[in-house]
Amino acid sequence: FVHAKSQDLDFVARERSGARYAQAIFPALDAAGVWRNMARNAAFGETGVPVEDARNRFEAAFTQLEKLDTELGAGLGTTERLNQVRVALQSARSVQMTPDAVFQVMTGLSRAVVQLLDQVTDGSGLALDPELHSYYLISAALIHAPEIIASTAELRGLGGAALKSGKLAPESAARIQERLAVVDHELTLAKNAIDKVSKATPEYAKSMMLSAPAATDSFGALVRTTFPAGTTEPKGDRATYVAAANQTLQFQFAQVTKNLGVLDAMLADRQSNLHRSLMATLTVTLLGVLLALYLFMGFYRSTTGGFKALRRHLINISMGDLRADIKGGGKDEVAGLLKELRNMQM
Repeated sequence: FVHAKSQDLDFVARERSGARYAQAIFPALDAAGVWRNMARNAAFGETGVPVEDARNRFEAAFTQLEKLDTELGAGLGTTERLNQVRVALQSARSVQMTPDAVFQVMTGLSRAVVQLLDQVTDGSGLALDPELHSYYLISAALIHAPEIIASTAELRGLGGAALKSGKLAPESAARIQERLAVVDHELTLAKNAIDKVSKATPEYAKSMMLSAPAATDSFGALVRTTFPAGTTEPKGDRATYVAAANQTLQFQFAQVTKNLGVLDAMLADRQSNLHRSLMATLTVTLLGVLLALYLFMGFYRSTTGGFKALRRHLINISMGDLRADIKGGGKDEVAGLLKELRNMQM
């Protein structure tokens, strides 16, 4: 039992390490999306775009990931994935081509960050969480949300570029419809997971943020009206479209950040309960051992004392001394023998 509880404590500790790592990944994912958007705008020829600021923001987030990986990477198996992010970062630093080429390279960086998050989820055991409420929260925040965020950011870039040029290439149109389908699918699964968490643990649900799905649905409707199937010359205001995408992403990142904090609280409570259960079990076990030892010592002293008295009286009688006062109190076998010896003495 103690071994099993210790294993459970080790497992939840590793899960909390994974949740901590994940909380550092989402700022990097956000920064990667902003950098991609700024770099593409600059590639289109826009002036005054703060590309360097966006890049520095991602670099700072990546530095935090490197520090965290030094501490947790061996246990979570994330170092190889982090190296892949580093390679993608090198490509993003040096890209100087067309807007589409910039978009592809920068999307590769975002995908590498998502793959790092996938490894954190798997390597920490979060994907195998044993309790219903925390499992579904993990599913919503770490499995479905990254795909929703990545697809929303890609829709921002694809749609913004099409509205800027006034033309939508067939491959871009197909990509928009594909990303919309991914968002719809993942969002449905995320909503179902959140509903299950709310029903299973209403007390935790009160602390969760739940506004991102509505914002995502609203943005999805805007994408469909702006880029209906078959259109090649989209109509719409680019600034309004991009602002809506940015606002949606803000809701998505805010919800994930908030709900990861709730997840850590769930795991901390479970860790505390497991520790209390282990301590209670050890205490009861120790008390049981002490009681057994006390009873054993009492039996041992009673038995050995009786046999010593019996031996002493037998020696006295064998030597002809019948004056000793033989006390045979008690109901055990030794007391019975002493009583018989006293009768014989009379």
